[in-house]
Amino acid sequence: MDEINILAQERNIPVIEDACQAIGAEYKGRKTGNLGTLGCFSFYPTKNLGAFGDGGLITTNDHDLAVCCRAIKSHAPGKIGADAYRSMFNEEPETIDDMCASENGLYDPYKYYNYFIGENSRLDAMQAAVLLTKLPLLDKYNNCRRSIAKKYSEKLSDIPIVVPKTEFEDRVSCFHQYAVLTDDKDELIKYLSEKGIGTGAFYPVPLHFQKAYMSLDYKKGSLPVSESVCARSVCLPVFPELLDEETDMVVDRIREFYN
Repeated sequence: MDEINILAQERNIPVIEDACQAIGAEYKGRKTGNLGTLGCFSFYPTKNLGAFGDGGLITTNDHDLAVCCRAIKSHAPGKIGADAYRSMFNEEPETIDDMCASENGLYDPYKYYNYFIGENSRLDAMQAAVLLTKLPLLDKYNNCRRSIAKKYSEKLSDIPIVVPKTEFEDRVSCFHQYAVLTDDKDELIKYLSEKGIGTGAFYPVPLHFQKAYMSLDYKKGSLPVSESVCARSVCLPVFPELLDEETDMVVDRIREFYN
């Protein structure tokens, strides 16, 4: 992020930080979501802080950006829509006071006057209730994930797979996933599945090979590190409720496979 931010500042480019799988992680004493111009989080149920359905969060220290985001999420209504319009288009919007007879009704009349087309992306009350209940437990949950990751890395370090580093001087991972790299990806996944252990082989196709980006004409070998990681990555079970004996069983089965 340091190098990206330096390049961006030199060129006056805002940095949007994708922190969707990194809630609670830290870099040089700062939480993720606070490392760029604007940060994005996902509350999809499988995330470290998951809702009962879909949801998300945007973070920023820029007041004007915050106003614009709040307006865009609900089709830029009323006063916040006017403020966002002023910021985005650098011109004074027409007043809506004369169009609204009263603010004393059941609903805010300003709500029904929209300044530009946005989205219908409000977080519903059910999701908010679930998230508010789970949020105080986030640090505890992430610590459980770190403990499991440390145990995996220590107990799998002497077999022919690449395990993640778990301790750093300047950063703290939240271990949304625990991914190892192996040249025996398909065989290992099959073996663990037969032993009742689920794994994740996420992102098997690197971005530059996706149909959506075929027009960019990338060839095999264009991004060799990405291609290698996609071909070799296996994600092991890691979640706060994983028991010590279950973690040991995963380790034992992997060691069994390589022996």
